[in-house]
Amino acid sequence: METAKDVGEGLTIAFVSDIHFGMVLGRWFSKRLVKDLLEIQPDAIVLGGDIIDGNLGFVLKDGSLKELNNLRAPQGVYAVLGIQVISTLWWNTNLCI
Repeated sequence: METAKDVGEGLTIAFVSDIHFGMVLGRWFSKRLVKDLLEIQPDAIVLGGDIIDGNLGFVLKDGSLKELNNLRAPQGVYAVLGIQVISTLWWNTNLCI
């Protein structure tokens, strides 16, 4: 891939999307996801949206999101909320975006 800046050889980006943390995929899955991502030692990690599956209260109580604080990569860890998270926030808090 051609880039505006030289990124050197062998840049590895781990991209994960549509995780949908909730009652089915809870903290156990979050721990495993973090372990697997750290194991491959990517240069950067990108979470591409839809991290939560509609039940924000459960996810916060379960600690699924907190596990993501353990992600580390030399070039950084980045996340996009996604429409699921935005709609979840709106329905649960009447947040206007």
